[in-house]
Amino acid sequence: MPFGLAGASGTFQREMNRILKSHSEYAQAYMDDVVIFSKTFEEHLVHLELALAEPTTKKEVRSVLGLMGFYRAYIPNYAEISTPLTELTKKNKHNDVSWGEAEQNSFVKLKELLCEVTSLATPNANLPFHVHCDALDYGVGFCLTQQDTEGIYRPIAFASQKFNATQKNWASIEKEAWAVLYGLNKFDKWIYGAKVENISDHNPLKYLNQTTPKSPKLTSWALAME
Repeated sequence: MPFGLAGASGTFQREMNRILKSHSEYAQAYMDDVVIFSKTFEEHLVHLELALAEPTTKKEVRSVLGLMGFYRAYIPNYAEISTPLTELTKKNKHNDVSWGEAEQNSFVKLKELLCEVTSLATPNANLPFHVHCDALDYGVGFCLTQQDTEGIYRPIAFASQKFNATQKNWASIEKEAWAVLYGLNKFDKWIYGAKVENISDHNPLKYLNQTTPKSPKLTSWALAME
């Protein structure tokens, strides 16, 4: 809803009333603020389940991902965690989604992380940057940090990227090397011209610049990292 237009607030309020119409006995909205009220704690849990139910259609899943994806910069490994949900939105999937344990776990985990959103630090151009990278089964996660005066790594930004079908079949060294390169490119607006340290738990990566990799792909990536 593009606010600032005449009648935007009224249109938005009517839509919220329409969405919550079937829950009007225990849920009311004022613009984008929704209040759910009950007489007892037990009853409140039931009302929460009814008003905040899991998505049942592909369109609803896309809406959930759109909302949570807006905050992906604050959620570590967002792409990996959301994979079961993004799979439901593919063209070959039915409009009425099949909601199982994997989807439920992903949904709950994202909500938990959204409630625990990490406070991000302001980058200091005079300090070194640290790019933390980790390749998982379905994607890679990144975190850009700087150390404070107590030596604690403070996050500046998070990022993640889901693997495509080809990348899923890569060897571990290829996934980890690509993670480092992608992370450097992702955070280039912060780290360009600064001192940068890559932090990874994949020990073989340190040999990429010490020996000539047999894989042309790894050789190319090693040169790009220099």
